[in-house]
Order: sequence, then C-alpha cells, then structure tokens
Amino acid sequence: TILESSTHRAAVLANAMTFLEPPPMPFEPFDEMVTEPTKLLKSGTAQQFEDLATALNMRESTRSRLLLRAAPLDVDVLQAAARLGENQLAPLLHWLQAATNQRPGEDFLRHFSKLPPFVIRCLALPCTTTQRAALRCVLQLARCPALRLPLGEALPRLLELLEVEELRGTAAGALCNVACEATVRPKARVAVPVLLSALPSAGNEAEDLVAALGVLATDADAAWMESMVDPLLACLPREWTKQSQGEIGLTLEVLIDLVRASGPGGSVCFKMAQDARLASALALIFEHFSASQLAATAQSKVSKRPARPAPRESVALSSALKICVLLQDLPAFSVTFRKSRGLEALRGLQESLDLENPGYGGYGKKAPKFCQLRCEDPSCADCPPTAPAPRAKAPPTKQEIVQQLLKVLAV
Repeated sequence: TILESSTHRAAVLANAMTFLEPPPMPFEPFDEMVTEPTKLLKSGTAQQFEDLATALNMRESTRSRLLLRAAPLDVDVLQAAARLGENQLAPLLHWLQAATNQRPGEDFLRHFSKLPPFVIRCLALPCTTTQRAALRCVLQLARCPALRLPLGEALPRLLELLEVEELRGTAAGALCNVACEATVRPKARVAVPVLLSALPSAGNEAEDLVAALGVLATDADAAWMESMVDPLLACLPREWTKQSQGEIGLTLEVLIDLVRASGPGGSVCFKMAQDARLASALALIFEHFSASQLAATAQSKVSKRPARPAPRESVALSSALKICVLLQDLPAFSVTFRKSRGLEALRGLQESLDLENPGYGGYGKKAPKFCQLRCEDPSCADCPPTAPAPRAKAPPTKQEIVQQLLKVLAV
C-alpha cells in the first residue's frame, strides 16, 4: 500500500510538473541560432528573424558572443536579403539592428564593413517600417568611426526623411552619428533649420533632435552658431515635468557647446547672457533640485537609506552649473539672473547640497566631484584624460561651484 501510494504521488507530481515547463521555442536549438546564425541567414523565415531579434535585444552578452564567430556576417546578411526580397526586409533589418547594438570594435568592423550600401538602399524603399528599421541600422553602424564615411552617402536620404514626421526622431539620431565624421558634417548642416523648426513640437523625439544639433554645431562658423541660439532658448521649458527633465539637460549641453565654440567674447555669449528665458530655466532647475533633495532627505530619514537625486536631475543640474560658470563674468548675465530670482534659487540649492553632504568641509572631503574648469585630475570624468601632475588639484565640488557663483553673481 505504501509503494502504491508513493508511486501514485510520484505520478501526480510528474503530471503537475508538466504545467510548469516553459513553452517550446519557435525553433530548435534556439540558443545556437542566436549565437551562430548561419542557418538562420541561409534559410530562416521572416518570423524567425523577428524572434531572434527579440532574443538579442534581451541579452547583451549574447550580442557580444555573436561577433566571436570566424566567418564575417555581412556576406550572409546580403545573401539573406536577396533571398527574402524587398517585401520581407524589415525582419532582417530588425535582427541586424539588434546584432549591431553593441560597442564597436575590431570584430564589429570585420562583420559589418560591407553593409553600408545595403542599408542605404533600404532607406529608399517605400515601406515606412523598413525605412525606420534601416535608419536604426544606420544609427548603430555609424557608432563605428570607420563606417561613418561610407554611411555619409545616405545623407541626401536622411535629409528627406527628416521631413517625415513619424520618422523624424530616428532620422535625427542616424544623422547625429553619421555627422560625427568631419567631412560629412558641413554638408549635413543644411538640416539645422529643419531640426530647429521641429523642436517646439518634438515631444519624445526632442533628445534626438537636440543631440543632432549638438554635433552639427561642432566647428560651425559664428553665423551658424548664432542662428541656433534663439530656437534652442525657445525650447527651454517654463515648468518642470518628467518629459522636460531630459530635454532641458540636452538643450543646455548644446548651448554650452555653442558658448565654448564662440569664445568668451563672442556674440553667442552676450546673446545668451541677456536672455531671460535662459535665466528662468536655470532658476527652475535649481528650485526643482532643491525641492527634490529636501523631499529625498526627509524620505531617507524614514527609510534609513541615503538620499540620491535621479540621474536626469543630476545631469540637468550639472549642465546648469556649467553654463552659469561660463557666463558668470558677463555683467548682463548677473543682472538677468538676479531679475529671474536666480540668486534665491541658488541659495536654496546651496542648502540642499549641504543636506546631501553634511560632512562637507572643502577639498579632500567625501563629496561628489564636479568639474567645469580644466583641472589636472586624471580621474575627473568632465575633463579630457591627461597625464597626472605631481600635485594635481582636486576638481571643485558642486558646493564650491555654488559658493563661487553666489559671490560673483551677487555683486
């Protein structure tokens, strides 16, 4: 009786375990197809390419292993494209987009060097889904510096797709990476008016548009840079929202690049220094960060965990402090900043930073580092790497920068 009951229990348990098994993969062996896609590229269906693209997007380590194979992928990709035909290229491009979504290196170039003409041809196809997938492939491939020049042949089509509202953000991202090539950038600057006109209604695409503007501003002449200032200032939000916190940081970074490129006596600096929109946006950032930090500090007393600002809030704050340091010596900026209640917001920021780091006491203490000045600390993330000096001065903290700004701007 005991044996029968034990056998019965085992059978019941085995039957129950069948309901816990994962569903079967779309084809076997799935993992081998992900990391060794020869079979997929030679005989895979459109649905299999979509399934493999999803798997690659979920696992970064799998994408890295994909490039360890000896035979280059680009020849097989071109053969697969010829086999599938134009009407089924979107799934193949989705797989290619996932495969190229990794840091480019020697293996990256070895596997994808022959693909720029193919993805450029795909941009001309009439299907919007295929165009979007091809744009994302251009964006990923252009992360590799050696592929930017051949991808520059896509510039005329990228400029056309910027006019298509549903593709504008993706096209701007692709243009941003392609224009990092110095020989392509001057021709790409014809896109600046389109990007600037699209900014006010860009929504979630604003980050891609602003990033493209930042690249196109590199090495631009004074007239180009000055023409970009007003539209960028018009995009600065008047109130803080979750959507605006990313946009405002990127917009300020582009304005910072313009100030640095034009020089301390350039017309861009004077134009920005006397603009109330910039001063109001800076005050908004300081006020929001102060309120956010006070709320986080109060919450940390309950949860017993240290208060930490959101990453995007920190980026926006760093950008705001940078531009204040760049403009602090211009009398027009001091006047405009005070009229926009910037000093009160800066004092509130000082109090919140003191709460964040109550043990702060100057150099050598444990406080988050922030460097706008060209320091000699090789560990400073905000400065280019340099050889360590014998007595390298530590970069100033945010608190020290705020103290400096209060002294200069209050006069």
